[in-house]
Amino acid sequence: MISRDAMNRSSTERALTAMTLALMRWRLAPFTKVKHSSWLGALQRVSALFIVVLGLLGGGMAAAAPPAPTPLGPVNGANVTVPATMSWSAVTDPNGAAIAGYNWRVSPSPGMAPLVFADSTSGTTTQDTLSGLLPALYFWQVQAVSSAGEQSAWSPPQSFNVTGAGAGTPGTPVLGPTRGYSTFHPYESVHFSWSAVPGAPTYRLEVSSDPSFPLGTPGVVTFWNENIRATTDGFVHHPSLGEGIFYARVFATDSDFAGGIRSLPSNVIQYSVFYNNPIGPPPVLVSPVNGETLTLPITLRWEHVPNPQAAGYVWEVAKDSTFSTIEAFYNQNTEPFAVLPPLTPGPKFWRVLSQHGLSSLDPRTGASTNANTEWSATGRFTVSAAPPVPVAITTVGGALPQSVYGGPGRHVGVQLTAVAPTGGATVALTSSNPGLVPVPATLTVGAGFAENSIAIPIGQVTAPTPVVLTATLNGASLSRQLTVLPPTLNDDPLQSGPTRATGGATMSGYVDLEGGAFPGVAPAGGFIVNLSTNSAAAIVPNSVTIPAGSIGAGFSIQTSPVPTSTVVTVTASAGGVTTQWPITLEPAAAPTSFFVRPMSTTNGSQGVVTAAEGTGFDQLLQVTSSNPALASVPAVVTVSAGSGVGFFNITTAPVTAQAVVTISVSGGGVTRSVPLALYPALPALTSLTVNPTSVAGGSSATGTVRLASAAPAGGVAINLWSNLPQAASVPASVTVPSGATSASFTVTTFPSALTTVQLSAGLDSMLQFAALTVGPSAPPAGPTLSAVSLNPASVTGGTSSTASVTLSGAAPSGGAVVTLSDNSAATTVPSSVTVPAGASSASFTVTTAPVTAATAATISAVFGGATRTAALTVNPPTAPTPEAPSAPTLLSPANDARPAQPVTFDWSDVANATSYEIQIDDSSTMAAPFRASRVVNVSQATIDGLPAQRLWWRVRAQNSAGVFGPFSSTRRFEPRAATTAAVASLSSVSVNPASVVGPASATGTASLTAAAPSGGAFVALASGNPAVAGVPAGVTVPAGASSASFAVTTSAVTAATAATISAVLGGVTRTATLTVSPPSTSVTLTVSASGRSGERITSSPAGINVNVGSSGSASFATGTSVSLSASNGRDVIWSGACSSGGNKTRTCTFTINANASVSANVQ
Repeated sequence: MISRDAMNRSSTERALTAMTLALMRWRLAPFTKVKHSSWLGALQRVSALFIVVLGLLGGGMAAAAPPAPTPLGPVNGANVTVPATMSWSAVTDPNGAAIAGYNWRVSPSPGMAPLVFADSTSGTTTQDTLSGLLPALYFWQVQAVSSAGEQSAWSPPQSFNVTGAGAGTPGTPVLGPTRGYSTFHPYESVHFSWSAVPGAPTYRLEVSSDPSFPLGTPGVVTFWNENIRATTDGFVHHPSLGEGIFYARVFATDSDFAGGIRSLPSNVIQYSVFYNNPIGPPPVLVSPVNGETLTLPITLRWEHVPNPQAAGYVWEVAKDSTFSTIEAFYNQNTEPFAVLPPLTPGPKFWRVLSQHGLSSLDPRTGASTNANTEWSATGRFTVSAAPPVPVAITTVGGALPQSVYGGPGRHVGVQLTAVAPTGGATVALTSSNPGLVPVPATLTVGAGFAENSIAIPIGQVTAPTPVVLTATLNGASLSRQLTVLPPTLNDDPLQSGPTRATGGATMSGYVDLEGGAFPGVAPAGGFIVNLSTNSAAAIVPNSVTIPAGSIGAGFSIQTSPVPTSTVVTVTASAGGVTTQWPITLEPAAAPTSFFVRPMSTTNGSQGVVTAAEGTGFDQLLQVTSSNPALASVPAVVTVSAGSGVGFFNITTAPVTAQAVVTISVSGGGVTRSVPLALYPALPALTSLTVNPTSVAGGSSATGTVRLASAAPAGGVAINLWSNLPQAASVPASVTVPSGATSASFTVTTFPSALTTVQLSAGLDSMLQFAALTVGPSAPPAGPTLSAVSLNPASVTGGTSSTASVTLSGAAPSGGAVVTLSDNSAATTVPSSVTVPAGASSASFTVTTAPVTAATAATISAVFGGATRTAALTVNPPTAPTPEAPSAPTLLSPANDARPAQPVTFDWSDVANATSYEIQIDDSSTMAAPFRASRVVNVSQATIDGLPAQRLWWRVRAQNSAGVFGPFSSTRRFEPRAATTAAVASLSSVSVNPASVVGPASATGTASLTAAAPSGGAFVALASGNPAVAGVPAGVTVPAGASSASFAVTTSAVTAATAATISAVLGGVTRTATLTVSPPSTSVTLTVSASGRSGERITSSPAGINVNVGSSGSASFATGTSVSLSASNGRDVIWSGACSSGGNKTRTCTFTINANASVSANVQ
């Protein structure tokens, strides 16, 4: 149970939530920036939806959708000029309350996509104005929104033809090209300008990634800014808007608030936004540039780049031309000049660059690169070494001569021509009128500084009074005049309170004194300002006094009810200065709903009222009681501008017998009244229950309230609420009959996703709660879901699978809606699939996203309380199979040749081939077993020992995937008998080194007992552990040589592993052993830093932290990716294990696999 105060707070919070949701619903596309007036317009446009708050504050609202309105004009097929009036029939809210609002939209297609115009009205307005459309054929439709937030179906599309612009259309502006250029970067400012249109107070700028500027089209970005009061506008292009070509156009509007009549659209301009767009030239220096000798203060000046940015310029001042010793620098300097801080004497060098967004952005890590121009040319100047002397006397408005208003905390200061020496500089100060402007006798400027100031009080005057201030240092004096002004009324006071309210409200005004950031203060006795208005509808006091020492004062404006919107001018005057400002008084709005809680009480209650529209200002409604002695109420209730809801307390007097008092709220000619029952005592509300506690949407439940004792004579009414009336609604109240202790009521539910609704009941100061679970509508008697299947059940990410749901029988009339879901980010299914009436199955598509590893997903289907699932495997893409190689062309031996042995066979190279198979046989049919067969890696093979008879040979190629191509043609030959010669046999095989760290390689050598014969000797090779150590299929010892080498490749291992390398020739086998070891657990990185002093080199991951002028080392795990960078984002020339090739880069990244050294020269 909670108190009435808590009940009030909870309702307010819910009302604000509803308002926020309403605002979000009507924002069709993102605003680039929202001005105050834009929000006011947005509030006005969503006012129709504020009625949704009622569903959160009270009961009795069924969530049935209203009927669709009927379009009235323009009639179907009509020819119209813009601006045109769109009108439709009013509809009735099924709940009996007023319709909350209407939505309407326009499209060039009868399918209503894309949209080119969309707007809304309040529930009492059944027409709106369409403007800004070019001549063409269009279609429109309208929709109603109920007080529970339910939307009707859209009306059928109705066509109309815009033939041109008619009376009332503002002139069309001409949009110029984007400022500077048309090639921008993300995070770069884009600026627009257009021609002024006479009589147009505001403009609307639209930007889109589609030249037709569609609304709500997937994949298209369309946004706008409206209520622009100038002929220029711009925004910063956020990366979320994406890269690409963008289009812009502008409209003139006829009002100073969002939503006025638009002109026809301007010409459309085009620009691009890409990270790799070109970057413009650097700024051009103006002064100083040629080594001038200057005294402080020194101002740097350069020319603006073509498109100056909010990120501004970066400038540096150094003591050397290489900028290794920076004395001053600044980032985001937005103006093309800079006043330098105090600098030491001597030669200086300076340069500047401009910042233009980003040239790269990694969305995974957020790492980015700035799109900066190159540095400008280098300018030179010399700071004078002459002793400092006064160059300026300053006050709050800058260097004298200046005028200031009297008051406390004013400052006076001195600027010197050079920095003060060690020990500082003592400047003598004098004032020609120390009584009015008292200055200290001396002012010390600290060593190394060139200026200082001190706060002083400046007295009051009745007329402008000049005072001469003099500063003296090192024999040089400087005198400047300071004029003290009397306090003066500000002729443009800022009104902090609302300037628009319901007639009858008490408003506030404010007057203050001139002076900007340092205004004058009222003198002794105060500053009197005379006040008046031009209408009896707003009364102000005759005058208001700004208290002595204060800068302003407020006053009350008491207004009266008005029948129509009334503008009243408030006038303030003093000392010959007059200022005026308008306030607007509005007639009271009509209350749209009103109830009290509790409606039965022994001690007080609260009224809750809503107004018809959220107008953007607080509204006042009159409140009355039929018996103020028993139930007193305030004279008015304020309906909040933000929520459209107002609350007021009802104070009751003790009664000795039951009494009923009528509480009423009135406004706009409408009065709403409710009874409030007062009792001397009431039984406690002990419980609220609901049965059943879980229902299918569309069925009903029974709620029951119970009292601790019998209800008094006449019974007692108990308030009821539902926090989600769209899912479960309750009547506004239920009455427990006299003598009874309980009463029941019906809870009406509506189909929805499974949700829990909180029901509440209130009597006197007590609340009770009950929860009701509401789900989808109960399935009709009929078929059940028997299976869900997938074909195929395994797909590559980015492709789709076809799924089917199967029922146990035919779907009923209207079809069977099967709810679908999946449990993986790699898959997407529609929210449901409908099995047509009479059918027993239906198909739907499962789309998948690319994955890096095989991912299992479960596809679930739910119908009639039954759930069925199917498994889908989403696989990463497989490497494409290389194309099978083509057939080689035989070269030699020629057909019917009689070559000597050994025979060298030669054929053409084949694209995509990694090896070749040669077959030799004594039959042209080439059937196994062959006389000889060999696989070689080159397009040639030398073979010995062939029989001296007619033979045939052919060759085919094999690719890296092991796929053979077709055989070549078959060619016959007859080798000569082999001559007897000393045959070299295999002597040994060795590996060097005999132990390596995987995946390093080693060199193997096969040695013969004698020189290889003509054609060479082919030694077959094999590895006893090819996963650890790999060798080629063989190696050929060239003719006349006695050995040949081959490469042994290894893999990374986690423990030392031995592999046996075998070589075979002429039946003789020799072996050697290679040991492959894992890499060491860590290696050492040494960094030596040189260049700009004061900087340092650090690493990521952490370990290296080296000051310029020193070196340092750190250990890293083998295989670690190490990134090195300099402090303050400095550029560096890197060399050694991580090299920038002589170029300047800010970072250097490499993978360390062994001890390494890097040199860093910080620029």
